[in-house]
Amino acid sequence: MGSPVLKPAALRVDDAAKYAGISRSKLYALIKSGEVASLLVGGRRLLRRETLETYLLTQEQRSTEA
Repeated sequence: MGSPVLKPAALRVDDAAKYAGISRSKLYALIKSGEVASLLVGGRRLLRRETLETYLLTQEQRSTEA
């Protein structure tokens, strides 16, 4: 049997944008505005997968309320 595939807990901006289905520039704008939290690790900007999922759920709730 093979090893289980591990999902990274944090994603680089390019990967995070693809995961969320938005452009890199939109993601950077969300980071700059404080709507999405990120962290710097060794000069790399990372976003926690959980943070992206929470942001997307919030957006979904807002769109269904409108």
